[in-house]
Amino acid sequence: MNRPVLFVCFLAFLIALVLVALFPSCASALTPAQRSARATVVAEAHKAGYGPINTAALVWLAKRESNYHTASRSRGGHYLGLFQLHNTMCEGKPWRDAGWNTRRAIVYIERRYHSPARAKRFWLRHGWY
Repeated sequence: MNRPVLFVCFLAFLIALVLVALFPSCASALTPAQRSARATVVAEAHKAGYGPINTAALVWLAKRESNYHTASRSRGGHYLGLFQLHNTMCEGKPWRDAGWNTRRAIVYIERRYHSPARAKRFWLRHGWY
C-alpha cells in the first residue's frame, strides 16, 4: 500500500476510536441477549458447514426478521422467533431457543432456497423469505 492510503486508513481508525470513546452506546447497540442469539446463529451456521458468505447471510436474515430477539412474534402472531418461522413449524417446540430456531430455519432455508445466500437474495427482491 502506498503512504496516502495508509494515512487515510489510519485516520479513519482514529476517528472510529474517538467516536466510540465519545458515544460508547454506538459501539454495541445490541443487548447481551441479542449478542448471545447472534453468536448462536453463527455457531449453528458453522455446525451446518456454512462458509463466510452463507454464515453472513444467515446472520443477516436473523437481524432483518427479529433483530436477534428470540421471543419475537409477528403482528398477527403467525411467525415466531429469530427467523420468524411459521407457528405450525413451532407448535410444541422450544421456538424461543436460539439454537433450535436457527437449526429449524436452516432446514427450511435449505429445502426452499438451497442456501442462506439464496434466501437473502429472495428476501431482498420480495421483502420476505
